Amino acid sequence: MERMNMSARAYDRILKVARTIADLEACADVLDHHIMEAIAYRNSTAPPTWATICKSWFSYLFSVKKLKKHSFN
Repeated sequence: MERMNMSARAYDRILKVARTIADLEACADVLDHHIMEAIAYRNSTAPPTWATICKSWFSYLFSVKKLKKHSFN
């Protein structure tokens, strides 16, 4: 927190966003790249573009399809 010069509230919000990103990827744990992506969203001044939203959505759909393919049911 001190190295990045952020408050405890900002740190908490980054962790919440990282948890959401991990959930969208159907990942049980919050990994480093989830935290980095959450920080990138926080530091971004412009709203996400439509292309970024579509890329995230298709990535999510692909991961769900991959999980269904490898399920043990």
